[in-house]
Amino acid sequence: MDCSNNDFRELGIENKTVLSTEAFNEYYTSGNYETYFIEYFGDIASALSKINYADVYITDKFFAILFVERGMLNTLLQSVPEITAIQQNFTYTLSELIIDKDISKESIFYPDSIPLNGEGVVVGIVGAGVDYLSPRFITEAGNSRILSIWDQTINTGPSPEFFPYGTEYTKENIDTALKTSALGKSPYEIVSHKDDIGHGTAIAGIIGGRNLGGEDSLKSIVPKCEFAIVKLEEAQESVLESAGIEKATKNVYQSTTISSAIRYLSDLQVKLRKPMVVYLPLGSNFGGRDGESILERYIDNLTQRRNFLVATNTGNQGNGRTHTSGTISSTGDTKDILVNISELQRTLNISIFTRRPDIISISITSPKGDTISKIPIPSIAEQNKYLTFEENSIRIDYFAQETLTGAVNINILIKNTIEGLWKISLLGDYIVSGIYDAWIPQSELLKGDTRFLNPDPYTTLLTPSTSINAMVTSYYNQIENTIAENSGRGYPRNGRIEPAITIEGLNLLTCGLEDSLILGSGAAMAGAILAGAVALVFQWGIVQGNYPELTPPRVKNYLIASAVKDDDKIYPNQEWGFGKLSLERLYEVLYRTSNINIPRNRNLSNNDEFNSYLYINIPEEIYKNINK
Repeated sequence: MDCSNNDFRELGIENKTVLSTEAFNEYYTSGNYETYFIEYFGDIASALSKINYADVYITDKFFAILFVERGMLNTLLQSVPEITAIQQNFTYTLSELIIDKDISKESIFYPDSIPLNGEGVVVGIVGAGVDYLSPRFITEAGNSRILSIWDQTINTGPSPEFFPYGTEYTKENIDTALKTSALGKSPYEIVSHKDDIGHGTAIAGIIGGRNLGGEDSLKSIVPKCEFAIVKLEEAQESVLESAGIEKATKNVYQSTTISSAIRYLSDLQVKLRKPMVVYLPLGSNFGGRDGESILERYIDNLTQRRNFLVATNTGNQGNGRTHTSGTISSTGDTKDILVNISELQRTLNISIFTRRPDIISISITSPKGDTISKIPIPSIAEQNKYLTFEENSIRIDYFAQETLTGAVNINILIKNTIEGLWKISLLGDYIVSGIYDAWIPQSELLKGDTRFLNPDPYTTLLTPSTSINAMVTSYYNQIENTIAENSGRGYPRNGRIEPAITIEGLNLLTCGLEDSLILGSGAAMAGAILAGAVALVFQWGIVQGNYPELTPPRVKNYLIASAVKDDDKIYPNQEWGFGKLSLERLYEVLYRTSNINIPRNRNLSNNDEFNSYLYINIPEEIYKNINK
């Protein structure tokens, strides 16, 4: 498949041919190639055209998917200086969703009094798909409210214009499948897409499921919105292997397919000319929680324009014992990270983040006392290399790189683990700040009682929730008015205030498979409500013309202004952000603002500001931390 020259001139590339479907699939599925998400400068396509063991698929100016033969990455990075940053494929899991079929415990929360319904707004959902046959997503006239489905798991075609894999189903395809179903024939012969686990259907239901009238009790946030769906392909075996995850593990996804999904929805929004909020009900324990992962910067790049936003949640690792932190007090000091590894855990990936100009070395000691000692962190010139150490019955794969903020990331994959207490010693060769954080994969990817012995429940929000432009929520138990025990907590390592708000996430009535009603609980539901709230803001501001110049910071300010605060808490804080989202108050804030005479059809530069005010009381100790 070729793109036009104009398509690639926009990316700063001349006469670039996109990989064919066959070549893309060969790289992706053969097992002979590793896949990475990269940033680049210059003419990366020409640089790689001279190399026979690597290829590139350009997704945007400065961003691309890299295919390289196994074991050749170090050689490639030395040969191609155009690659400025490289990221291993992080492993993502679906946001926590606990399903209960006993709907008698329902917790009704959505207010009937808000005269907004999401009409004119598109909600994109990236994840496990949706039950497109559910009447909740069909209009009374029998037409689908789903405008597009890209199913990356089906390769019968046609694929999307820009991505040579998967199958894209248009609204016309979906409407034809609905009519076929109404005639008693199989709709899946036309649109083969399914939600096999109900995750995406439950999310779509709370965001915009239609009430069917009569005794139907379902209420959603934006019942007149439209949808665009991306069903993700599961992670490659090589990605699972590099993350220390067993090949048979299901419902695990990777950075490159997620970035492709976001780009697909971004392009769709431009074609539709309708505002779109994309919900990412996914998270990873990889990444430094500083907004510097390539996927997070990619999100920030795509959401710089108006009319397109990304929403997510902080995840469910707040009590997962998958994060630890500490401080090496001075040069010559040593700090130990203690990890209990279950007998079921064959390999374990440990991701450690320190900060320049600190210089540390690492030693690893097994439960038997065997040790690999004094592994130095590579210099700046030596980073972005994979190294293997094997000594005293311990084998590790080691990869270090530095982010734009000066954080140093060391990924350690311990292979052939044995049960018991492992010790990773951080040796302070030269210490200025001495601050470090470490993560192991999210708890659902671990076996047995694998965990840190000295866990830190803070800075447990998942990647990509530390993206600068993303809308982010934690979740709480609205019955007991307590933060959910598992809810991911802030703050990010870069000192920003995230989560911005918290949203209830217990026993929310939504759609199940086969036109059933269920209760959903967990981070997935809270994030879905957030996506619906953003859609309300888009309808008020863009569709109704009250504030067409909405950008991510402005939307976030409206959400923060609508937060309800408890008298016994100090705000903002790591669990609750600026408070609990209230849709009633959000409506009040929006329509109080709409009474101001806002100029219509005004072309604002990036420096133009709308004169409204948001007063936030920040405790002195937090303010000092922000301004260090």
